[in-house]
Amino acid sequence: MRRFALGVLVCAPALAQPVLTAVHALADHHTSRWTTDRDAVRRIAGVCRIVPSSPVFTLACSGAPPGEPRAGRRYFYTVVLLRDLEENIYLAACAEPVRNTRCDELKAGQTFSAEVEDQTLRIVIEEEQLPMRILESRPKPVSIDSPTRGTPSQTRPSPGTPSNVPWSKVSEARGSPSQVQPSSASVTSGAPSKVSVPDVSVAAAAPTAGRLTLYCAASQARVWVNGRLAGVAPLEIPVVPGRHAIRVQAPGHKEWTRTVIVLPGGAVKVTADLER
Repeated sequence: MRRFALGVLVCAPALAQPVLTAVHALADHHTSRWTTDRDAVRRIAGVCRIVPSSPVFTLACSGAPPGEPRAGRRYFYTVVLLRDLEENIYLAACAEPVRNTRCDELKAGQTFSAEVEDQTLRIVIEEEQLPMRILESRPKPVSIDSPTRGTPSQTRPSPGTPSNVPWSKVSEARGSPSQVQPSSASVTSGAPSKVSVPDVSVAAAAPTAGRLTLYCAASQARVWVNGRLAGVAPLEIPVVPGRHAIRVQAPGHKEWTRTVIVLPGGAVKVTADLER
């Protein structure tokens, strides 16, 4: 009698690869709190929130409530508001039981390389990864440049005296005045609509940050911007307007340096020609 071996083939779904990007710190908050929770970051959740500001979002944090009991262990927290190249906004936090750690080095106005994976954001600081918990995130802001569908039209329906009634409710009878009451939102010709627009009122204007792009033919060329490691070329990162010192190093090549000036909303592209 023949015997057959049955094999079972299981196809596991491919794991999502971390997204490598550059993030720019818009605001930072440093504090210390006591907690008995094993997950120390959970203690800081809800303390800070993202609020709309001009020209971009900013950070609003509350202090420790008065009389908060000191139980468990004291942790030192850093909460940072970050924006990536796609203008997505991240509110991320890290916690350490001692001072003067990598968390303390996260300051507003700095740009880092980072990996985004699920609810974790790993920031690269001096060739080391600092894992941070993403507490909140928002997609790219949408600006409001035109009236939202459903708001009253500001176009006069016909030459002559302007009608203050929304176009959809104008009486169809010709020659007789309209008896339809206008909506509660007054619409004056040429004036912007005052109707509130829910769910999109947090839209922010375009950011004034500039962009720095660096190319280098040498392999494994590492790039420092203002003394901090920004990543490996080719590299595109958001930077604050102003003067920036660039340093590029690659194995077997001489160090390359350059100073560039980035204007608000501008883009600077640099090619590093490293000599052997």
